[in-house]
Amino acid sequence: MAWTRTRPTSPIRSWAHARLAYVTNDGDPREAYREAWEAWQAQLRRLHAFFLDGERIEPPVMKGLLNREARAKERYDEARKRLLGTE
Repeated sequence: MAWTRTRPTSPIRSWAHARLAYVTNDGDPREAYREAWEAWQAQLRRLHAFFLDGERIEPPVMKGLLNREARAKERYDEARKRLLGTE
């Protein structure tokens, strides 16, 4: 498994803000999809613990959690597109 930089989709974002895409070494889109799905679900479980179950989280930790969930969702969306062949 490796992390590779991808070109930002928005012209407003600079290379300093380029997002990281998760790619498996073997390039199997099914495995990449599964891994991205599981990573996103793990972040969602943590968010749901806060929003639905009332778990206390400090503001800086919450900000990091929201950012991790957003990046995990982006990786999932990219893996889904590769799996469906729409990318």
